[in-house]
Amino acid sequence: MSETDEGPPPGPVPGIRVLGQPAPPQAALPRPEESASAATGPDFHAGAEEDSEPAADADDLRVGRLVNPRAAMVLLAVALAGVCGTVAFGLLWAHDQSKQSSASRIQADSRAVAFDFLRYFTTFDPATVAKTFQDIQALSTGTFADQARTEFSPQLRQQLQAAGASTHGALRYLELQSFTSTTAAYFADVVQTFSNNRTSGPQSDELRLVIDLSLVKGQWKVSGVTSLDTPAASGGSSSSGGASSSGGASSSGG
Repeated sequence: MSETDEGPPPGPVPGIRVLGQPAPPQAALPRPEESASAATGPDFHAGAEEDSEPAADADDLRVGRLVNPRAAMVLLAVALAGVCGTVAFGLLWAHDQSKQSSASRIQADSRAVAFDFLRYFTTFDPATVAKTFQDIQALSTGTFADQARTEFSPQLRQQLQAAGASTHGALRYLELQSFTSTTAAYFADVVQTFSNNRTSGPQSDELRLVIDLSLVKGQWKVSGVTSLDTPAASGGSSSSGGASSSGGASSSGG
């Protein structure tokens, strides 16, 4: 063979088809029945048996496992206890709020009546004394009402008007001492300034009173007034005409 002779053309690189050359032969794909028979061989079949248990577990998870009845009852009891505790707390809170609201209403209503009584009791002049006596009697109940009708009489009113008596009370303290749903008691400290045609000028007295109130048909009223022994304020005497009406009513019928 001469040097100019060339050997047969090189064959195509595996996997690459050269233009003008026939396609390389391809391995025939296994038939479906052959694949199935191969899959059922000894080694694959053994692996399938090993994987069968996880498949069963997956089915159990999808269906759900049965819960122990005793455990379910315990969970239900715990849930019910929590609900009952919440409801009980809510009821106690509502009851406490109701009690606080009721106590606040009692104090507000009874205090307003005690304040009005003290204003009528310590503040009047010849032109208003008749109306003041009527207001005091309207706010009274029980034995104190009987006493008020006797002591705040038309005769006393005429005497005060004739003497030109006038008085003005300045409330210093009004503190709740005790209360129930139908009763209340207040301590009051009032400075009373009064004058009449027998005094050289205004005089002052300090009144310390305990005022008892009762709830009568939905209306708070004064059931007793007790005067505590107090020293006279500077320059004053509680025996003057302006204070005589107060002094008479303050020794209560309680």
